[in-house]
Order: sequence, then structure tokens, then C-alpha cells
Amino acid sequence: MKQLQQKKGSAMLWAVLVMLMISLISSGVIFLGRAYYMQERKENYRIQAKLYAESAIDLIQTDICENGASSAYVTSDNATKTYMITFPDAGNWDCVVTVNHSMVVTSSGGDGTENPDASKNMGEIYLTAKVTRKTTGGKTEELAQVCAKLTNYDGTGWVFAGYYHL
Repeated sequence: MKQLQQKKGSAMLWAVLVMLMISLISSGVIFLGRAYYMQERKENYRIQAKLYAESAIDLIQTDICENGASSAYVTSDNATKTYMITFPDAGNWDCVVTVNHSMVVTSSGGDGTENPDASKNMGEIYLTAKVTRKTTGGKTEELAQVCAKLTNYDGTGWVFAGYYHL
């Protein structure tokens, strides 16, 4: 009789151990899936933020290339200006574009007098777009930073020189 009771207890013990192993394996698979999902979501945020930053730079550089010295983004005093660009489908994301001028003053002709508008027509313009998002904890997380350069060395017009990394 004792031997029969021990067999029943041992089967119960094996059933509990098997259930424990199944639950440990299941929780490990769920944990790995969640970690993969979080990593992919972070990568998707980074890629989307880079595209937003490039779109913001494209918006400003197109205006500068089309309008030249009369563009709202070109200043005559070589001052660095910061603009906030918003996108309708990214509610908690902010895109800040910094326009930094490095322009030279050129003379208007052979008499050596300076043309005040000429300083807005030659040199380099550096654009930096930084995309951040507000996290659930109230912190700000930087997602992407994209830099671009516009040049005009001969006075014929602003040309997009391309993107670069800091």
C-alpha cells in the first residue's frame, strides 16, 4: 500500500515539474520576443526621425535655393537662427532646424564699395536638423540629427552640396 502512494506522489511531482519547465520556457520566449520588438521599434523610430530631419532640411534648402537672398531663412548679419518644424503625423516629436551662415561680403564692382545684398549671395550655409521625442516619463530622447551644406561660391545661386555627419 505504501508503495502505491509513493507512485501517486511521484507522478504529481513530475507533473508539477513539467508544468514549471513549460512556464519557464514560455516566459523566456515571450521575453525574447518583447526584447526583439522593443529593439525594432527603436530602430524604426530612428529611421523615421532621420527621414523627418531630411524632410525639414529639404524644405528649408529648397526655399533658399529657389528664393536666394530673399529667402526668409537667409539673414544679412550671418546670425545663427533656429526654427521649429512640425509634422502633422508626429504629435510628440519635435524637429529643430538650425541655420548657420558663413557668408563673405563681396564688393559690387571695381570701385571697392561693398554691396550689402552681396553678403547674402555668396558663401556657405550649414543646416542642422535634430529630431527629439517626448517619452512617457517626461524625458526628451534624441532620435536623429542630420546636417547639410549649401554653397554659393561664384554668386550664381545656392546649390545643395549634400548631407554630412558631425
